[in-house]
Amino acid sequence: MPIPKIFEAMNYHRVWGMTDHAKNMYSKLDVNAEACVECGECEEQCPQDIPIIEQLKESHAALSE
Repeated sequence: MPIPKIFEAMNYHRVWGMTDHAKNMYSKLDVNAEACVECGECEEQCPQDIPIIEQLKESHAALSE
């Protein structure tokens, strides 16, 4: 799953208010956040302790519309 690309698109939406651009980026991904099976493996490996599963859900809700 391209977590960094999903988060990059979300940053365009959330930080810079470039929602149309973010949605366009997100729509071009081969796999989107909806494919997350919530196994938690990514969160175990994250050195920043980011709640990745929750962030992916939020990203999909914001960018898939």
